[in-house]
Amino acid sequence: MDLQEYCKTLSKERLLNTTIKICEKTLPIWDNYSLTNKLEYIDTVVGLLHNVKKELLFNSIQFAKRKDFGTKVWKKDYSDLTEGFVDPISAIQDMDWELPSDVKNGFYAIYNLITGIKEPMTLFKEQTHYVSINQAIQALESSNLMSTNQIKDILYH
Repeated sequence: MDLQEYCKTLSKERLLNTTIKICEKTLPIWDNYSLTNKLEYIDTVVGLLHNVKKELLFNSIQFAKRKDFGTKVWKKDYSDLTEGFVDPISAIQDMDWELPSDVKNGFYAIYNLITGIKEPMTLFKEQTHYVSINQAIQALESSNLMSTNQIKDILYH
């Protein structure tokens, strides 16, 4: 059974928890990158400098761990948090902000972790959390942060 099929067998709660666990492991990639690189880019359309908050990814994982889904406070916090991803995601896609592949995959993984809470399927009919897990695995493998066996232990236990 491949990863995508495996993810389909998981309950919604188990899939979310597995996604959180694997995404948490990518945080050191972001933290290490931020030690020697500015988390900023220039929007080439309007020429404005944008800063990305260092704590965005950590705060996103903490948010995903919450259990108050759907409440008024949760909806407000979700909106505020996802707003923090809008411009950076556009900048990455427009190549205004070029990140090393492990950093970019970790960033996307955590973005999809958050997005998947509210939008469980992508436009291509894939589970958003499966996409997140896959991106986190790519980040972890390309950074040599974890071995394949360590990753499998997180996913399958």
